[in-house]
Amino acid sequence: IKQYHPDTLEETHGLLAAECEGEKQFNAAEQHYINSDDAGWKKAVQMYCRHDLWEDAHRVGREHGGDEAGNQVAYRWAKFLGGDSAVKLLTKFSILDNAIDFACDNHHFDFAFDISKMAVKERLGGVHCKYGNALEDEGKFDEAAEHFVIGGQPKEAVLMYVHNRDWENARRVAENHHPDSLTDVLLGQGRFAFEAKEYTKAEAFLLRAQRPDMAVKYYKGAGMWQDALRIAKEYMPKKALAQLQKEYDQHMNAQGPRSAEEMLAPAQA
Repeated sequence: IKQYHPDTLEETHGLLAAECEGEKQFNAAEQHYINSDDAGWKKAVQMYCRHDLWEDAHRVGREHGGDEAGNQVAYRWAKFLGGDSAVKLLTKFSILDNAIDFACDNHHFDFAFDISKMAVKERLGGVHCKYGNALEDEGKFDEAAEHFVIGGQPKEAVLMYVHNRDWENARRVAENHHPDSLTDVLLGQGRFAFEAKEYTKAEAFLLRAQRPDMAVKYYKGAGMWQDALRIAKEYMPKKALAQLQKEYDQHMNAQGPRSAEEMLAPAQA
């Protein structure tokens, strides 16, 4: 065939490989798969994996695909074994930490939890947090929050709830697990209320968060200078008030002559 029908050579190798595999002549099948095309070695690896011949799968992967391919086979091998045998195998190939990362990246969280609990307990918190991120992406916010808290990152749960404007749960997690994040909750509520033009409520939240500067920023951005100046006068240092007054004067000068009614327009809704 090689001499007279070279165009069908690779196809023939593929057919012979499948035939040999069916007859459990794995060594012959391996050679035919490897000769079937440039990526034929991957087919040989898959064959050995299908028949739970992991040592051969690892050998072919490493010989033809280098350490990365070998490690991927070792990971699949360990996942097949499970338990203490998986930990021993991953330790043998010095890829225990990498296997935990790979498991998390591929959403194999049960496996990541298992090998972390058995061999690398210090990685458990990180696995919980990565699982929390995955659950958040799926919209499972309460489950995600539990894993953020268990993983030692309660602030992530608070910020997740703030992002979704779930103020009750954000406040609950903050009060129970991360009091410093209560400020983030109040700031989020203040921003949301300001966007909704509920200025009195927004101001109250921002002042409770002890962030009058944010109230000034929002009022100034909305052109509500009188309210910005009022907040600065009541709650901010004189230097900040003077700077704001200067900005206001520059703003007014840039506007040109205005009527008294415009200049004294009610600031707060």
